[in-house]
Amino acid sequence: MAAGWPPVDIIVDILSRLPVKSIMRFRCVHKTWSCLFKSESFIIKHLETSKNNGMSFVKYRNSIYSDNNNTLRLLNDDTYEDCSDNFPITFKSCSGLVKVVGSIHGLICLCDFKREVRDSLVYGSKIFLYNPSIRQQKLLPVSNFTRPKKKDVRVGSVALGFGYDELNDDYKVVRVASLRFNVGGEKIFENQAEVYSLKMDSWKEVGLKDCVNLDFLQDQACVGGAIHWLASKREGRFMNKYNLVVCFDVSTEEFRWFQLPDCVVSVGEHRLRRIFEHKNSLCLINISWVDYFYYFHIWVMKKYEVHESWTKLTSAACYGASKKLLGIGIYGELFLQTYVGSDFESAASSWDYYFGDSNDFFK
Repeated sequence: MAAGWPPVDIIVDILSRLPVKSIMRFRCVHKTWSCLFKSESFIIKHLETSKNNGMSFVKYRNSIYSDNNNTLRLLNDDTYEDCSDNFPITFKSCSGLVKVVGSIHGLICLCDFKREVRDSLVYGSKIFLYNPSIRQQKLLPVSNFTRPKKKDVRVGSVALGFGYDELNDDYKVVRVASLRFNVGGEKIFENQAEVYSLKMDSWKEVGLKDCVNLDFLQDQACVGGAIHWLASKREGRFMNKYNLVVCFDVSTEEFRWFQLPDCVVSVGEHRLRRIFEHKNSLCLINISWVDYFYYFHIWVMKKYEVHESWTKLTSAACYGASKKLLGIGIYGELFLQTYVGSDFESAASSWDYYFGDSNDFFK
C-alpha cells in the first residue's frame, strides 16, 4: 500500500457507506476496487449498511399513452422528496400499464398487470427485474407453465411475489394462478404455482394443495423470509372473504397458510383489507367507507405466526375524495392515492394516522 493511504479495512468501511451510484462510478478508479465491489463480503457489508440508513420509497408513474413515459423515482423516507433522477423504464407492456410487484436490496420487480386476452397473465405475461442504480433491467424468460389438459380452463386470479432466499443467496419470483374448469357439468377449482430463480434463470412448478384465491392487484408483504398475501378459501361453491394469509417460504419453496383471528376480521363492515410489512412485522389494515369518511383499522402481528400476538394499533378516519391505500411508512404514516378529475389524474399524500397531518408528495 502506498504511503499515506489509510488501512484497507478503513477504506472498505468508507466505500461500503457510499450509494450504489457512486460505487458504480468508482469501479474505474483501480482494478482492485472493481474486484472488491464484486466480492460477496463487500456486497453483504454494503447491504447491511444500507439497511441501517433507512429506506426509500419507490414512486412509479404510468403513462397510458406511451411506454416511453413510464418512469421510476426514489423518495427520501423522511421528507418524501425526490432523492434521485428519473429512471426511465423501457419495458414494453401489452397494455401500457405496469405494476410494481415488490423491491428487495435495490432490485425492483415489475410486471404487465392488465389482462388483455384470456389467460394472458398466466400464459405469457411479462415480468422483469430492474436495478435503478445501474439502470439495467432483465426480462424474465417465458414461463413453462403448462395449461391443464382439461376443457374450458379459465383463470380466476393471479398473484405475484418477489422475495430473497438468504440460504441460497438467490432472488425469486413466485406466481400463483387460480384455475376454474368444468368436469361433467361441475365446476372444479384448483391452483397452479411456479417459482423463478434468478440464479438458475428458469421457472419450475411448485405444489400448492389448498384451493385459495389470491387477488392479483393486492400487494405482498415480505416477513420472516416468506412472501405473504391475503387470500380467500373456497368452501363448496362459495369463496369466503379475504380471511386467510397465504405464505410462501422463499428458501424451502413451500406454501402454508393461517386463518386471521376473529378479533381482526369480525370488527365492523370492511370493504377492503390490505396486508403490508411494517418494522419487520405483518401489518393488516381494514378499510371501510361511510358518509365520505375512510376508516382505517390497523393491526400488527407482533410475534410472527403467533396468532395471539395480533395487536390493534389504532383506528382512524380520513375525510375526502376517493382514495387508494398505497402502503405504510416506517413512522406509521399511511400513503394514500387521491383521485382527482379522471381516474388517470391522481396524486398521493402521506397521512400520519396518529396526528392526522397530511403532506402531499406525489405531484
